Amino acid sequence: MKKQPRKHCERHLRVSDMKFDNIGNYIKQISNRNKDLAIDRVLGINIDKVFMPSVANTSGTDLSNYKVIQKGQFATNLMHVGRDERLPISVYTYDKPAIVSPAYFTFEITKPDALLPEYLMLIFMQPEFDRYAGFICDSSVRGNLDWNRFCEINIPIPTWEKQHEYVLIYSNLLKIVDSHESTFNDLRFVTDTLSEKLAERHKVEELGKHIEKIDLRNKSGLVTESKSVSVTKEFKSTGKKVNKKELHNYKIVKPGQFAYVPTTANEKRLCIALSSFDHDIVVSQVDIVFKLSSPHLLPEYVYICLSRKEMDRYARYHSWGSVRETFDWDEMQRIKIPIPPMYIQQSIVALHHALETRKMLTERLKNTMKNISPIMIKDANDKVAGAIA
Repeated sequence: MKKQPRKHCERHLRVSDMKFDNIGNYIKQISNRNKDLAIDRVLGINIDKVFMPSVANTSGTDLSNYKVIQKGQFATNLMHVGRDERLPISVYTYDKPAIVSPAYFTFEITKPDALLPEYLMLIFMQPEFDRYAGFICDSSVRGNLDWNRFCEINIPIPTWEKQHEYVLIYSNLLKIVDSHESTFNDLRFVTDTLSEKLAERHKVEELGKHIEKIDLRNKSGLVTESKSVSVTKEFKSTGKKVNKKELHNYKIVKPGQFAYVPTTANEKRLCIALSSFDHDIVVSQVDIVFKLSSPHLLPEYVYICLSRKEMDRYARYHSWGSVRETFDWDEMQRIKIPIPPMYIQQSIVALHHALETRKMLTERLKNTMKNISPIMIKDANDKVAGAIA
């Protein structure tokens, strides 16, 4: 009988340490103006909830009424939240102060020992938070969010130690992503520079000397995997439903062969892909399929040459027609590329593969960043619910 009060007391402590509470109980609005015009760095907040240089034209604008934002403080635009289904909000992390539009609300945390700014930002990054913020907006066309309604939003508030743990996990992941992006940019610079130097040091020839057009139709209907050539220069599943019984006139693409879309008006780029599949696929009868006929070129190297942004501009410039601009087969054959020794081509292909691998890892990490925050907040929600139950 004597143990029951002690258990009740322990349970009470868990509930008090981990709870839901209104945001307004932990923040206060601030409105420090740029009266002396000491700050000229004007920032806005983008859809990714990140501070960025303002896109507004501030030429001739009186910046003395703009609001000053300091490190650790928040800024948000509560207008048209319902319309955009997104709450532009961010915590300022730079040492040097900046200014934001007078229309922004700026605020700071009043209880830093109970709520970490970085943890609160994790809350704001949740898609659920955006949906709820849009739900409680007023009924105007823009869907504005009232400041008092914003302050009434309930959020899970675990212990300071648990908040710190969540923030540490997220910040470490962010450092890894930044490191991967930095390495990716370095590799991109190396490959681009190398590609530019090739034309200076090696002979340049028209592609027509090394390629051969293919027009092999799927008359037997045995090939049932239909692909389209995407703007990302790869084969992707067709967006529309394709009847596998009606692929007899489609063109077959064998492993190591190319296909490209001759029309460039809509995409404004050269949509081309190299088949890395170990089996045959089919593409639309309007696409052009070709293969290498020369032993002096690697398919992957040719693909790298044809995938550069400069090639998109070239294809657009040399497309003919009015409504449907076409980069026909004759123009494809006139493309000139450098022909370096095979070992250099192999090195370039290896660099490209490293670049693509780094790109894939970076994208996976970014997706992890998007998913890890909701998981951690859900964990906090579950712990609150468990403690109360």
